[in-house]
Amino acid sequence: MKRILPILLTLLALLAGLQISALAQTSETINLEDSESDDAAPATRVARLSFMDGDVSFLRAGVTEWAPAVENLPLLAGDQIYAARGARAEIQLGRGNYIRLSENTELTIAGLSENSAQFEITEGVAIIRVERLASAFGRFEIDTPNSAVVLQKDGFYRIDVRGEKESELIVRGGEAEVSTDEGSFRVREGHRLLVDTTAGGKLELALDTTRDDWDQWSYDRDQTIARTSVDVAPASVTNYETTYNDFYGVSDLSSYGTWTNYSSYGQCWIPRVGSDWAPYRLGQWIWIPSTGWTWLSSEPWGWAPYHYGRWAYLSGLGWAWIPGFGPYNSGYGYRDYHWRPALVFFFNCSTPNRHYVGWHPLAPGERWRRPDRRDRDDNHAHLQYPNQRGRMHIQPIRNGNGVTVLPLDGFARGDRTAGRPGAPGRDLSDSMGKGVRPGLPEIKPVAVAPSLEDNDRRRNRRIAVPSDDLIRRPVVTRNQDANTGATVGTRRERRLISPPERGDSTQGPALVEGRAERRDRRSKLREGSDSADTSPGIRPPHSTSAAVADVEKAKGEQSERREQLRQQRRLEREQKQEQPPAENREQVRQERRQERERNQAQDQPRPENREQVRQERRQEKQQEQPKSENREQVRQEHRQEKQQQQQQQQQQPKPENHEQTRQERHQQPEQRPQQQEQRKKP
Repeated sequence: MKRILPILLTLLALLAGLQISALAQTSETINLEDSESDDAAPATRVARLSFMDGDVSFLRAGVTEWAPAVENLPLLAGDQIYAARGARAEIQLGRGNYIRLSENTELTIAGLSENSAQFEITEGVAIIRVERLASAFGRFEIDTPNSAVVLQKDGFYRIDVRGEKESELIVRGGEAEVSTDEGSFRVREGHRLLVDTTAGGKLELALDTTRDDWDQWSYDRDQTIARTSVDVAPASVTNYETTYNDFYGVSDLSSYGTWTNYSSYGQCWIPRVGSDWAPYRLGQWIWIPSTGWTWLSSEPWGWAPYHYGRWAYLSGLGWAWIPGFGPYNSGYGYRDYHWRPALVFFFNCSTPNRHYVGWHPLAPGERWRRPDRRDRDDNHAHLQYPNQRGRMHIQPIRNGNGVTVLPLDGFARGDRTAGRPGAPGRDLSDSMGKGVRPGLPEIKPVAVAPSLEDNDRRRNRRIAVPSDDLIRRPVVTRNQDANTGATVGTRRERRLISPPERGDSTQGPALVEGRAERRDRRSKLREGSDSADTSPGIRPPHSTSAAVADVEKAKGEQSERREQLRQQRRLEREQKQEQPPAENREQVRQERRQERERNQAQDQPRPENREQVRQERRQEKQQEQPKSENREQVRQEHRQEKQQQQQQQQQQPKPENHEQTRQERHQQPEQRPQQQEQRKKP
């Protein structure tokens, strides 16, 4: 036993050493993998202001002052946007997912994440288009002052909010569930639900046949997007935008550049720009509390190329944006399709006159690091910066291609009088060649409104601020996040409603139409009846018994209408059976033609052909008046007939004159024989 014990201890020690070594190797592998990937995105999901017209303003979460909005503005959870009178705006949430705001509309982004999207509308009209609802959002909710709408299917939806007590949902396509204090109601395609919670209010479900200019504008906008972006984009773009829900805006690039396949990087996009152009130069830096320094481009296509992928300068082609499509290879085998505020390398340098901030776009293979990264360095402890392959070192400045600089005043406050982003001059390039400091200098960030160029016509827009009543107007919600109030930062009450379960009698199943009810309503519409009559309003019940009574009454009315329609259709079928019409007009014509032929055949049998008819007629004439053998004989016969007629006329003497003839006619019949005898005498 004493001999075996040392051997056992030795074996245990060896096993422990092997486990420690394996753990160390695993830790090293994990650290290596972490160094080969970008830092986590500061926001799980970001919306984009893709279109605007008129006075459109926004209020950033954590900021107290409203500011004028611009296109390509990032919008995050807690932000508010307002379209004033005569204005309209479009918010893009992903490929094919939009929220369009009409004039006098206020919208708050209550929540925006990978699994849900929640919005609040306190006034105005909004049209919502949703694709891939289950995979892209999971839950999509719109809260109003008196109802909460949860979308159930892909489709088109319109929400009208008129004050604190009235709202309306129109389902152009899809299906939605509307929750109120009285219950939950499912609204299907082609229907509208009016929720009126005033003293004499009601819930009214009816077929929707209304269209206005706002609906037409939204339809035209969809057609424009399809014609200029979606339909002309490569198949690879469509595949990636539908696969990665946070990766969108790439289909817009087809109208502003050319897609090409490069051997090292796969699919690349080359913009149509000048020879002196460089990425991250036409635009400005804005500070967003939740994401940090964010690049806001002035170019109409400046969304996807500045928040995803990498840039590379290709010989003979110029600058190319590389989204990451293509095979994994040594050139560029890394993909990350999450939104980033800006994919650049920051540095700063000083000259005898000014302090500058510079940057250049990250190339394929370089990793992005968050400015608030906790890994600190002795020389620049307050900020870190992106670097190649995860190693923390001072990035050498390249040959000047793609480098952009800006005075510190213009960078921090967005003051365009202090300078605009541009390529460094010779003196500044010499100073940078002597040495630069990676990262940003000590800056106290301030959230300021995006600035516009001096010649930009949008500088004359006013800052439209909604009334305090709209900002504070309470809403009802089905899914209240615990951090929603803190994130939004508005003094608005968000009341959580708990509708009865589906089996409860207050849910109002009469409002949920099936196929039979839909057919009845359409039949009524064809007959000229009003849609409002086919969808009677149901007042909110004040008790369970009242709700049951209303439901039973509505069911009875629907049953009576269905029975009347059945009887009418039965009578029509019987009448049709008594006099069955011909299958078509051609058959009727053919039957009439056959009947005429039968009648003609019975009365006068027709000959077989025309020649037979001519022969028959010739024989009949010969039998009636046989002709002479030749014409001369005919002429002689005619002469003889004329001579005979002349002789007869000579034998009968003519009266001396016409007067004597008239007298004789008037004489009595007894005297006429005597006169005739006297005339015969010589």
